[in-house]
Amino acid sequence: MKTRTDFEPDLSLPTSIRDMVIGQISYGTYDGKTSNPFEKESLDDLMKKVFAHIESESLRLYRSNEPWAIREYVIQHIFHQPVASEDNLRIASEFSKPVEQWQQDNFDPIQNFRLRLEVAGRKRGYIREVLTTAKWFVADYGRKQRYTESEILQFLRKLSMRYTKKDEQGNVILEGVNNSTYVTRCTQFKQFLSSLPEDDNSGRKQRIPFELPTFPSEFNQPVFSNQDIESIIYTALIDEKPEVTLRILLGTVYGARVGEIAEMDSSNINLDDMTIKIPTEKKGQRKPQPIPEMLKPIFSVQLEKDDTRVVVRQLKRICRKAGIDYSKGTGIHAIRRSVVTSLYSVPNLKELSIRRFMRWALDMGMGVMPRYVKTPLETTDLEVLEVHPYVKVWEELLPFIEYLPQWAELEPRLQFNKKVEKQD
Repeated sequence: MKTRTDFEPDLSLPTSIRDMVIGQISYGTYDGKTSNPFEKESLDDLMKKVFAHIESESLRLYRSNEPWAIREYVIQHIFHQPVASEDNLRIASEFSKPVEQWQQDNFDPIQNFRLRLEVAGRKRGYIREVLTTAKWFVADYGRKQRYTESEILQFLRKLSMRYTKKDEQGNVILEGVNNSTYVTRCTQFKQFLSSLPEDDNSGRKQRIPFELPTFPSEFNQPVFSNQDIESIIYTALIDEKPEVTLRILLGTVYGARVGEIAEMDSSNINLDDMTIKIPTEKKGQRKPQPIPEMLKPIFSVQLEKDDTRVVVRQLKRICRKAGIDYSKGTGIHAIRRSVVTSLYSVPNLKELSIRRFMRWALDMGMGVMPRYVKTPLETTDLEVLEVHPYVKVWEELLPFIEYLPQWAELEPRLQFNKKVEKQD
């Protein structure tokens, strides 16, 4: 039976961040003299520095300065103990309130940047990636409306060191400034600086004080071989859940990007007219594309949207099962490159047909030709599917689903059986 003491708050926890700071200021006096450097600062100024430190550490540890991250920092690094009881959780929430209020009262460069990207119509995945660089910078130098040239240069030097590659003996094999990822981060950082308010006196924007490095002539662009793709398809079909198999099909047949696959759900698939509409990224064409009749059972699977990281983990798992090397830089885009490569290897398949099938913006390097070629998209896409090497792989392996337990309770199996009977 619980007693009264069970319902009393844990008095071993500090009462507030402010009280902790006051305790630190009063500590350190000996022989009538103080060794505490904080005594010379006003308490309000000191509290602002403490709040800024908590936010910076939250950004560094949890990649976020949102309330949940602030509370997590308080629990882990101020309480220094697991906070399980409701009473202690309430205390942690009270602790974080002054920090959250300080955040509201001061300009937040990260949220300002996020808002600009959202208003510009950028995709969630893109925003998350670009904000990463901004969070690294603000974690180092705090929230400000203007940063010094020295802070900008120090951060860029830190970035270049981050992307410098060394061998096992510690010898530099690739300088960070020559790394394509470093160049991408610099571009993202430039966007962040441009989002900051202009200088009140000069009206100038913040900028990187030198010419941005150019992308190296050679990129790390992994591509799966045809044999790899066949193994991926086989492993997905045999070992994975039907919805994962469908995602792999979207990648290996239509060359869908990871963000496009993550955004796909069953509402994008129309089995009445046998078409699929992929939510194309990067200003590509959005259009219904035909579904191969033989593959209808897989497209009948119920599909829901998911996170891009989940889609990547699913591919990693499949590659591991299939014994395929999954080195750094490999991902869903390696499948997309394989699709393009395989289609270009098909004799007599026109480049314009491939570009249309891959949903690329047709003005990219094609001049005025696309305006004069008026062949219906459905016709060209059907022609591509007829000779698509990976469609043939799927069709050859499809009969296996009749014997797989993960497909046993699904309607697609019934559709498959009817298809086989009709052919017989």
